[in-house]
Amino acid sequence: MKDKENYGIEFTDTDNEIWQFDYDGYESKEEAIKYGKKLANGEDYKRFRVGKSVPCSMATIYSDNIIENAVEQLYDEVGEVSETYLENVTDEQEKELEEALNEVFYNWHKKHNLFPSCYTIEDIEYVEVENNDTTIL
Repeated sequence: MKDKENYGIEFTDTDNEIWQFDYDGYESKEEAIKYGKKLANGEDYKRFRVGKSVPCSMATIYSDNIIENAVEQLYDEVGEVSETYLENVTDEQEKELEEALNEVFYNWHKKHNLFPSCYTIEDIEYVEVENNDTTIL
């Protein structure tokens, strides 16, 4: 099942990189624009922007970074005698490690409710509002 889209509007005179929706929860861009025009007239705004919020994804753990770090730690501890440590790890073993680490990382996020709360904005449009725009809801 596809998640509902979330469009929002922001009344601003500048092109800020950071969005702070004044109103959101619209399922379509058209719906957001319609409400934005009505609200803009009520507040005498001349322009607003509309965009779709897309939740950010959780970070991924890459096994090659973990393996490299483990090799470096052992080298720091014992020096050159560790040079062959983990050099024969196969692609399949590396993939297995990566999947296991990411499952643990996901479950840790879930247990402590640490998922990112930020989002990116896509499908951005600036809407100019003429005085007495009579858009009916």
